[in-house]
Amino acid sequence: MALALRLALAVAFPVRPVWDGVIYERAADAIARGEGYTRGSIDPDAPDAGEATAFYPVGFSAMIAPLRWVRAAPALDLVAQSCAGALIVIGAGLLGRRVGGARAGRRAAWLVALWPGGILLSASWLSEPFFALFVCAASLVIVYARRRHALRATALAALILAVGAYVRPTSLPMLALMVIGIALVSSRDLAGRARSLVTHGAVAAIVVALVLAPWALRNASALDGAALTSTNGGANLLVGTRGEGGYSTLEADDDGDCGGLGEVARDRCLADMAMARIEADPLAWLARGVLKLTSTFGHESSPAQAWAEATQRAGVSGEAHGLWALAIERAWWLVFLAGVIAGAVILLRRSRDGRVKVAIFAPLLGLAALHFVFLGGDRYHAPVVPLMAALCALAVSAARRPAR
Repeated sequence: MALALRLALAVAFPVRPVWDGVIYERAADAIARGEGYTRGSIDPDAPDAGEATAFYPVGFSAMIAPLRWVRAAPALDLVAQSCAGALIVIGAGLLGRRVGGARAGRRAAWLVALWPGGILLSASWLSEPFFALFVCAASLVIVYARRRHALRATALAALILAVGAYVRPTSLPMLALMVIGIALVSSRDLAGRARSLVTHGAVAAIVVALVLAPWALRNASALDGAALTSTNGGANLLVGTRGEGGYSTLEADDDGDCGGLGEVARDRCLADMAMARIEADPLAWLARGVLKLTSTFGHESSPAQAWAEATQRAGVSGEAHGLWALAIERAWWLVFLAGVIAGAVILLRRSRDGRVKVAIFAPLLGLAALHFVFLGGDRYHAPVVPLMAALCALAVSAARRPAR
């Protein structure tokens, strides 16, 4: 059902890349042609279009680049996105089963299968469906691993999220909170928790370093300095200090003294500008952090907005299609979010399995922490919707359970 809905949408309403998807598709084309990851993906007409870049994470473009070799890239890109969307349905079902039993698992799967934003994102070149796979997989490793294999589970989760960092560096704070959570639930005494934190933290750090080392070395040699994953952190931090801290594009005039610097130097310069703004008015920055969280989790609009723009560019839909998609998406999210909050309360109060709580809450809190600091936007919650669906399904199952 999930795959059929996603493929049917792509067939019924052809789309064109929009937003970040334009850059991801250009980058995939360039990588497939053997040109590497260059600034031409961001601006093909720029004088430095042939120079290497790491501004956006390379992972999603690199993953879909091989589809160009069979010369059916646009169609296969959307098939791949639809398959990713269908796979996270399975992940949500398995997580829901561990959170609340078989019925909760089935309900979680249906929630993600029918999730309007997920269906719409599958008809796009945005990276959220792919990144959600990594988040789901890491959480599944934690909840289904045997206790005596906890260290092995940490290593595997670190491997999954380290690869996921090539798509979205958001996976790194998620992993950090997973490691802390595993340490806290591994022992009842402080010394045991400290030993676990050191052991699991060291294993996770080694795995992440090994996975990201090739890209970091490439950046150090191809750019003007070292960059672990991408070089847009400074820009995002600066954007998050303006207005309500929501997503916006930096114009050339916003660079200040950072204009003309190399990519890594500019990233650090923008980060310094952002820190200066934060230090000048920390209370305003904290208030923006709350607004960023409400922007990230309080509604869902971007998938419908992106889809409406993508179909209009393709010349196959009018304003009404986009407005109905947006209305359905927002209404669905309000009901869903209420269930998520109720499910979170139930899980915290009733579950005695600390690993389940870690697997569900660590990625959610990692995502929230990152967007509190950097910038907010409702599209960014998409990768943790399968985890949220498990919580919502738990609430529904609890409500439907007959009173004793």
